[in-house]
Amino acid sequence: MLSQSQIKAHYDRLGAGQDREARYEDAAFLELIPHLNIGRAQSVGEIGCGTGRLAERLLRNELPENALYWGVDISDTMVTLTTDRLRAFDGRVTVVLGDGLEQLRGLPTGFDTFLATYVLDLMPNDMIAQIVSEVSRVLKPGGVYGAVSLARGQGAAQRFMSGVWSIAYRLSPRRVGGCRPLNLSSHFDRSDWLLRHRQTVLAAGVASEVVVAQKK
Repeated sequence: MLSQSQIKAHYDRLGAGQDREARYEDAAFLELIPHLNIGRAQSVGEIGCGTGRLAERLLRNELPENALYWGVDISDTMVTLTTDRLRAFDGRVTVVLGDGLEQLRGLPTGFDTFLATYVLDLMPNDMIAQIVSEVSRVLKPGGVYGAVSLARGQGAAQRFMSGVWSIAYRLSPRRVGGCRPLNLSSHFDRSDWLLRHRQTVLAAGVASEVVVAQKK
């Protein structure tokens, strides 16, 4: 597993090249967005905002005009790219630098929606648990957490591709950006969360698990 400094260095170098991952990410976003019920959300947070592609899509097409967005990323380059991309929404957007956990701990409660797409699969399991716990804290009762990660897959084709990715990860985590396939839904304690939607999506040979969980 890559260290925090290695993850930061990788994504600082990758920069806008991250948008090439749209070839599989967009299929997962299409699965995710309708289940967020985001049309009335007044406050949305995102861990690992990347280049701001998902944030821009939500602010432009899905969220009410007065909704606020808060995002965090470990990469200086990604924070700059997201800030520039969302400049049309100045006054409604806050983007900060950090690993996500410390910044979450400083947030007030009352968010309607939180997002984490293709970022939990970079983290060790204990950090995932802490992130999920902090998101539960900042969400209002009934708030929604939408998460996407690389998945192990279900069908033969999905299992084959996720197996290839897992092997590549074991040989050199840096070559796959530090990401590994997860069983994402297993990280949500059913006593705290109601799983409203779970689906595995295969696009461009990459399996992604989409989970939408509601805070009880």
